[in-house]
Amino acid sequence: MTAPILFNDKKHLGKFSLIWLDQNANLSKDIEQRLRSIINHLKQFQDIEQCHQYIEQSLEQNRLILIVNDEFGKIIIPHIHYIDKLLSIYVYYSDNNIDKQWSSKFQKIKSVVVHIDELISEIKKNFKIQRKLEESFAINGYSLHNQSRTRLNIPFLLSQIFLDSLLRLESNENDQNNLIRYLQHEYENNPNELNNIQQFKENYISNKVLWWYEKKDFFFSSTLNAVLKTENLSMMFLFRSFLFDIQEQLRKYQSKQRLKVYR
Repeated sequence: MTAPILFNDKKHLGKFSLIWLDQNANLSKDIEQRLRSIINHLKQFQDIEQCHQYIEQSLEQNRLILIVNDEFGKIIIPHIHYIDKLLSIYVYYSDNNIDKQWSSKFQKIKSVVVHIDELISEIKKNFKIQRKLEESFAINGYSLHNQSRTRLNIPFLLSQIFLDSLLRLESNENDQNNLIRYLQHEYENNPNELNNIQQFKENYISNKVLWWYEKKDFFFSSTLNAVLKTENLSMMFLFRSFLFDIQEQLRKYQSKQRLKVYR
């Protein structure tokens, strides 16, 4: 039996990961960049057992999306389909001899495709839905699974106290530079986001923080949301100057009248 391998990349930002399993898992730069533009964290495997171990060892709160060729898919999918953190599976064929009979048995298989453009399009389309569903169930104030509604979530309260304390601290340019360096490392294989980070570094001003936050398909809001949802205290510390700017802008534009909000 193969000795287990311990994977040590659990601290990436965000909860979504793409996994590519193929005996010829050498993606071209173009394909890799297109996939990372959807989900930045991408792991590639050529070995079924290593891929299986990685999925098993991944944190329970992570959400995994597997891309696998038909040959490996027939071997690994029956052994991992039950795992809750595995959200969806995409099977691709190298030729047009598609056998959908076996794949129809597994509900998590979202698409069986031949062309890479179709594969990426399907992942992008379905991921938008999956991300919205995850956000709608991300209830941090009260844990509906582990606690009654009348009991406070102590870790959540502690994180709020920590956040409140952060907003009282003065930040400096060195903190912001550390954050930029961290983000550049996080997105080192994602040229689009590296360009966005550089743009952010050169043009950010505090009174435009909400504009940056609302900028569509931009790293700032997705990264900050991931930090807050996972209650990543060290990253919250690095983000504190921007959190302070957001707080100040919200205060500035706070309505003086009662508003009715619909979701």
